[in-house]
Amino acid sequence: TYIATAPMPWIDGYITWATAEVTQGVKCCRFYREGNQFCPSNFVDNTTDTSAASGDAYDDYYGDYGDYGDYGDTAVTPVPPTGACLPCNTTFLGRGDRPGPEQFSQTIDWFLAANPSDKCPSGGHAAYGDSVRLEDEGGVRVVTSSNMMAFHTILKTRR
Repeated sequence: TYIATAPMPWIDGYITWATAEVTQGVKCCRFYREGNQFCPSNFVDNTTDTSAASGDAYDDYYGDYGDYGDYGDTAVTPVPPTGACLPCNTTFLGRGDRPGPEQFSQTIDWFLAANPSDKCPSGGHAAYGDSVRLEDEGGVRVVTSSNMMAFHTILKTRR
């Protein structure tokens, strides 16, 4: 077979996720002010975010059952720590700049745990969660192996 499309490397997805500017509509790389833990894109910070205050006719649609869809970051942090979410330092990089080794080490696990959502479609869990292997080396997260996703054509002849 032949590769039909350009491969989709996880590093491009990571850089998009890590450097996306955090706004009302986009909430990718964020962390809780208290505890310095990953803040998922579906977490609504009522102390600063007023988008949920408008109310919606479907707010109570799920009742006590919660949202069991295969999207959102509900499995990452079941009980969120208290405190506001802050944007990662990587979101303040200049255009074309990449995260440094310390920033990468801090945020790569967050990227691989982040599920794509309407607030952050570039979360890496769905596409790359099992594709990137990480290890600690001297307190720094290091990629030991990875693979890329690509689509292949159908083999039509034996040649």
